[in-house]
Amino acid sequence: MPVPFNDKIRLINESTGEPMINHGYTIQRADGRFEHGASDSMGFTHMISAHCAEQIKLFVED
Repeated sequence: MPVPFNDKIRLINESTGEPMINHGYTIQRADGRFEHGASDSMGFTHMISAHCAEQIKLFVED
């Protein structure tokens, strides 16, 4: 069954406007689970998929 809600988030450096490549992050899902990763070569997180819309929190490592 296809997942109706899926997206990636692009991490952008606020000072330079450039993508944050290979940068660590943590996503907290609506149910409290944490997903950790590093942005790809274009600054995107992994694909976030859900069967219904949800609010998430994104934490970017220093």
